[in-house]
Amino acid sequence: MRKQTVKIDFTLLTLCSCRLDGDIMDSFALDQLPPVQRLALAYAPGPAKAATGAVFALDTRLSQIGRQSAEPLITQMKLAWWRDQFANPASAWAKGEPLLAVLAEGRVSPDALAELVNGWEAVLIGEELNLQAVKSLAEGRVAAWCGLGHRLGCDGAEDAIALAARRWTYAEVAGQIPPGDLQDSLRRFPDATPVRLPKTLRPLVVLDGLGLRALRQRAPLLDGPAALVAAMRLGIFGR
Repeated sequence: MRKQTVKIDFTLLTLCSCRLDGDIMDSFALDQLPPVQRLALAYAPGPAKAATGAVFALDTRLSQIGRQSAEPLITQMKLAWWRDQFANPASAWAKGEPLLAVLAEGRVSPDALAELVNGWEAVLIGEELNLQAVKSLAEGRVAAWCGLGHRLGCDGAEDAIALAARRWTYAEVAGQIPPGDLQDSLRRFPDATPVRLPKTLRPLVVLDGLGLRALRQRAPLLDGPAALVAAMRLGIFGR
């Protein structure tokens, strides 16, 4: 996928942004996250911020693998390395990779994280992006966020998490690709039901709300000041 290019007010984004704990900030740079994830993370409650930030950071790292290499074999090898890590308990993960250390502290199920790797593999490996690949990415995010929800004590919210993660993914990809059949298919997402999630998953509420807005307006997730205002409303009030 091509990198999303959106003109937004970064002054306002900075005001909305969050400050992670010092040890977490040492492990991954907040400014490496896409603006929309950075904005959503600002609304994570303190106890949930580190684990949520770690999931965002893994999502971002995996998305960058394809842009860092034009060779599908190298991309596949890098993804396989992450999958191999998550095939083991956190205590057996490779040392020296700061993101793995953060993920270990976050204590999200390795199986859930492995599904996110699988989802990104479907998007990054292949000659052409298609609807099935996007669905695979969405399901990978569903698994990762359900794992995060379980870690944060949100058992029972799986259906709402799944709807929110799928809608966010479809809207995100639709806003990053050229007009055409795939974009039209993604923007015909069949379910416009608002989600209700616990406050600990407020970042996903922000992403889902922006996704629903983007699908309705056939626009990117962050398309200007109105989107930032919508994100602030979702982050503060959850709706």
